[in-house]
Amino acid sequence: MVALDARYEQQSVRLDRARNVDRLAIANGEVERRIRRIAGPDSMVPLTRHYNPPRINLHQYCLRADEFGGTRRCHGGLAVRTLKDMPMLAHTPIRYSPDVERIDPNEAETIAGLTDAFRDILDTTSRDYGRAVRSVHAKAHGIARGTLTIHEGLPTELAQGIFASPGTHEAVLRLSTNAGDLLPDAIGLPRGLALKVLDVDGERLPGSEDDRTQDFVMADGPVFAAPDAQAFLKSLKLLAKTTDRMETGKVVLSKVLRGIEAGLEAVGHPSATVKTLGGAPHLHPLGETFYSQTPFRYGDHVAKFALFPVSPALVALTGAAVDTSDDRDALRAAVRDTLIAHGGQWELRVQLNTDLDSMPVEDATVEWDQAQSPFVTVATLDVPPQIGWDDEQTRATDEALSYSIWHGIAAHQPLGNINRARRDTYRFSADYRRGFNGCPMHEPARLADLADVHFGAEDPAAIAWFGKCVADEAPDAVVMTGDLTMRATRREFQRGGEWLASLGVPVTLEVGNHDIPYYWDPFRRLFAPYQRYAAVERMIERELDLPGVTIVPLKTTARAQWRWNWSKGRVSSGSLRRALAMMAEAPKGNVILVAAHHPLIDGGAKGTAKTHGGDAALGALAEAGAHAVLSGHVHDPFDLPIERHGRIVRMIGAGTLSKRTRHTPPAFNEIRVADGAFETIVRRMGEAPVAAA
Repeated sequence: MVALDARYEQQSVRLDRARNVDRLAIANGEVERRIRRIAGPDSMVPLTRHYNPPRINLHQYCLRADEFGGTRRCHGGLAVRTLKDMPMLAHTPIRYSPDVERIDPNEAETIAGLTDAFRDILDTTSRDYGRAVRSVHAKAHGIARGTLTIHEGLPTELAQGIFASPGTHEAVLRLSTNAGDLLPDAIGLPRGLALKVLDVDGERLPGSEDDRTQDFVMADGPVFAAPDAQAFLKSLKLLAKTTDRMETGKVVLSKVLRGIEAGLEAVGHPSATVKTLGGAPHLHPLGETFYSQTPFRYGDHVAKFALFPVSPALVALTGAAVDTSDDRDALRAAVRDTLIAHGGQWELRVQLNTDLDSMPVEDATVEWDQAQSPFVTVATLDVPPQIGWDDEQTRATDEALSYSIWHGIAAHQPLGNINRARRDTYRFSADYRRGFNGCPMHEPARLADLADVHFGAEDPAAIAWFGKCVADEAPDAVVMTGDLTMRATRREFQRGGEWLASLGVPVTLEVGNHDIPYYWDPFRRLFAPYQRYAAVERMIERELDLPGVTIVPLKTTARAQWRWNWSKGRVSSGSLRRALAMMAEAPKGNVILVAAHHPLIDGGAKGTAKTHGGDAALGALAEAGAHAVLSGHVHDPFDLPIERHGRIVRMIGAGTLSKRTRHTPPAFNEIRVADGAFETIVRRMGEAPVAAA
């Protein structure tokens, strides 16, 4: 164990070799940056003030050496440790075992009571709104997409669960107010932030086996309003009785309670209970720090989570009041304006449990001492500038997506009786909304969209690259929009079918013009054009059961046409009729993607399709609710929004994995579907992924 003493000397901190440490000279700013990145600003505690140089305040702080297992030194300097070689805490983090939890013998009865209370809330709000909203955190203030980057070089005690492997994950966050009814923002209530991290691998929690997400559900205070599920049941019964009652009275009461809470905070005694009853101040949600409040398994340890705003635009909003007097949705407008102008950046930090007596698992009202175990940064959440709110998006999110602390991996199992109660009550709330709204709820889905592999003229390097992408990333399905073969020979279909089967994920396969015999086999072309294709389709294709998305096939090939070039597209009335019938059967709220080989209209790609009947078909599909038409044929990725009948339908083209690249590198599209919307990422071999354009 090494404790290092750093002394302030002009612009550098020198580490003394006399204490058996190598001599180093590190600029003040670099030391401070590294310490804050490793341990977070809250772990730099004021301990002494021996100097007063003008440049920085580094000399005024001391990282407590006893937190690193050494003797406490604070004579005008810093105790410094390296990221990999020194422990972070005053005490060793406890090891997780099942006996960190204590099951109350009446817990099942309490959970049943909570479920009844949630049912009362949902019955009331669904009757009033004509649709079922969440039983808690019903009102959203913003929804945003971003990326969560897990830091490299985390020490062993922090490199746990999803944080064991550095990398970047897509994420979707939702800001909300905790009530189960859609109240005006003038009523001061706690705010919440739910974060869904995508493409997470690992052993799943019960009930989440088919998902690949990790959800974090947080609120803007470090502790829960009730110590346990029994106490929470008492407050929830009161909430159920007051749901949809005396909205004006709630506004008046909130004003009184905010005054009481301000007085309590002034003397250093904030009250989670007063805030829950309506006394929370009207602060900008994007400037707040959000806490998990309850503990979770953290791989080999136990921890709480928190999300701290760190980008300048968000830090400037910390403590900033929002005027809610004239706007029922003032917080929503404030969040929307900030996300459009700046986006935001947060740090995800963890607080490891080092003592079960002072950091109890079963009492959610106890704040764990940050002096004993500081919050430490393990990942960064980046949200680019975007529109964080629109009514259509929010309705789709509320009806089609759910957040739950029990959506995740076993390494982050929720702990404590509050969290155990959430497991069943969250599931009940989601099931209620699903049944009342007639809309399935689901986790985000990811598709690999490709075309024009052309076995017989395939690019072996591109084939291997795509296979590795599928193996590494495990998309929910592969959508192959035609031209699996070059000349529709038996051998080409055999090789193509075996390759698709080897991918190990569900595949939907459409027919392309190269998948039916051409002029050199006129008999088969006219009398059995789809025989070989159909055989592969039967072998490969399975009915897709994808969360939130429906794939609808549309045949655009023909055995013969009244023009010389039979390679171009044609939409028959029968093909269109079958596609529209399938769309009519799609679950409400699903994203509908029509899969065809030929682009229905030409959109400026290097090749052309000249699809007969394509424009009329596009209009009919748009009017029926199609979100996009996936296609191939032109070997050129594109994503074009087209307006038909007052609706926007996107034309999305995939690249090719063949040698017939037409001066474009091999490519496929990655399509990500979440909360009623989707985005397309073009994946080109040898290049970084980019949004399709």
